Parts: sequence; structure tokens; C-alpha cells
Amino acid sequence: MKLLNLIKKSPAGKLIIAVPVILLVIVLFLALRKDRVDNSAKLQQGIAYLESLEARNPQDMIDELREKQREEESAKVDEILARIDSGEISVWSQFNGSAILGDSRAEDFVFDGFLTTTNVFAEKGTMCTDAMDYLDAVAAANPSRIFFTYGMNDVDGYWNTAAEFIEGYTKVINAYRERIPGAVLFVNSIIPVNAHAIENDSNYKNIPEYNEALKKMADDLGVCWIDCDSYLDDYPELYDTDGQHFFPEMYPIWARTMLKTAFDYEYEKTGDADALSQQVSANASAAEAAKQAAETESAGDAQQTEGDAEAVDGTADTSGEDGEISDEGGETSDYADGETEEAGNAETAGGDA
Repeated sequence: MKLLNLIKKSPAGKLIIAVPVILLVIVLFLALRKDRVDNSAKLQQGIAYLESLEARNPQDMIDELREKQREEESAKVDEILARIDSGEISVWSQFNGSAILGDSRAEDFVFDGFLTTTNVFAEKGTMCTDAMDYLDAVAAANPSRIFFTYGMNDVDGYWNTAAEFIEGYTKVINAYRERIPGAVLFVNSIIPVNAHAIENDSNYKNIPEYNEALKKMADDLGVCWIDCDSYLDDYPELYDTDGQHFFPEMYPIWARTMLKTAFDYEYEKTGDADALSQQVSANASAAEAAKQAAETESAGDAQQTEGDAEAVDGTADTSGEDGEISDEGGETSDYADGETEEAGNAETAGGDA
């Protein structure tokens, strides 16, 4: 304590105490000055950025913002599709409340066991105008999405020109739009055939021309276009031997293409990725519940069938036992009648004697 007092009183001691204080003040001053310099630099950068914005075309800025939003939308839709690709959600569950109309290519969604006739309205050999035959049934189902996939038979000489094909297809689209106004309509491109199919039927070489006209129709009518033109190049091994139809492995790919187009449209319309994700999960849950209900019903039917079979077996066994008793009774009766007859004959013989 005395030493500290001596230091404070001596000139050297006062200097020792003053130096750290002065250094601290200098450090604080430099730090504050640096912050001012940094803030000033940031301010200048901000001013320069605003000046650059003033010099730009406002429409260009709007386009950039929209493009950024599209990229964000696409990323969110891709996240939903990733859940499907990983197997977390079945791609087929997402066709709950949807309808697919078409020819034999669409019919195979059912034949290959992916969907049922509650979702698919299709038949071999049909043209686009045959979709009118399903209008009542589809309207009764009241789907939220309708996917059209015609063209294979239309291009095969049914129409004289692509323009006639579009005229017929347009009538179908307008009829469905008027009858089921709450449904979103999608038109699939005509999936190309391979060279083998064209060798067997040269009409198929007109598919590109028909697709070009079909795409224009979709744009003119405001219908969502589903582009499947790359399938021949991307999945040639998934074509069946006739070069027109597909192996079952093609159908999940095709279904995913349709779903992605639907998701893109719905997200762009609502701007709510969370709502879309919730709808996807709800469809998956509904499909799983329906599957479990079907399995339970199937198990109940199997038990009922087994019970009926056991009942039939039981009846058969009882009938067998009754038959044996009857036979035994028959033998006893025959034997008794025989004895009576012999006794009567003996008496007669005795009397005659």
C-alpha cells in the first residue's frame, strides 16, 4: 500500500499510470475512426448501387426478379419430386383425384397395374374425338386434373391433315373445359415411335408435324403442355418390340413428367410451396389409407371364402355319413325281406306237400 502511494506521488509513478490510459484512449480513437471509415465506405457503395439502379431499365429489373422467383419455385418443386424419387411418396398416389384419357398407351397404366379405371379412361385404337365418350363418366368423377394423351391413332391416317386433327382435339378440350370448369387440363405430346415402327407404318413419320400443331393448340387454348419428345432418345430400351408401346418401366417416368408439369403450374398459380407440399402429403396419406382398406377387405373376403369352403366340406361329410347309414339300412331291409320271402315259400312248399 505504501509502495502504491509512493508511486502515485512520484513523477515517474504518475507517468507509469498515465501511459496505459493514453494508450487505451488512442486504441479507442483508432477503432472508432476505423468504424467511421468502414461505414463511410459502405455508404458510398450503397449510394453507387442506388445510382446504378436508377440508370437501369425498370422492366429489366422486374424480369430479373421474376427469373429469380422462378428459380426458387423450381427448387421447391424439385424438393417435392425428390421425395417421390426417393420412394418416400409413391408417384401413383399423386394421381388421386386426377384422370388420364387416351389410347392403348394410356390403357397400359391399368394393364401394368399402376392405376385403375377410376383414374384412367382409355381404350385401344381410339382417337382424340373418342374422349367425348368419357365426358359423362369423367364429369361424375370430378377430377382436379385431366391429362389427355392422344395422337398415335390420329396420326395413323385417320385425319387427312394435322389441321383437321387439331380441329377435332380443340372441340374435345372446349367440351371438357365447359363441363368440368374446376379441372386443370393438360395435353401430352405424342411420344415418338422408333425407326422399327416407322418402317412398318410410314404415317408415324408425321408425328413431329402433329406435335408442332398440338403445341400451338395448347398455347392458344391456355392448356398446360407436357413435353415427352425426348423419350425416344432418353429411354430407347424401354420401347416394346413393336416400337410404339412401352415396357412397364416407362410408366413411372411418364407419370413423373406429368406430375412435374402439374406441380410447376400449381405452384406458379398459388405461389405457395407449403400448400403444394401439404397436398402431396395428403394425397399420399389418402392413397395409403385406401390401400390398407382394400387389403383389409381382401383379407375379409378371403376369410369368408375359406369359411364357405369349410361349410361346404362339412355338408359333404354329413351327406357321406347319411349315405352310409342309408346303405346299411337298405342292406338290412333287403335282408329282412329276403328272410320273410324264404319263410313264406317254405310254408307254401310245406302246405303243397
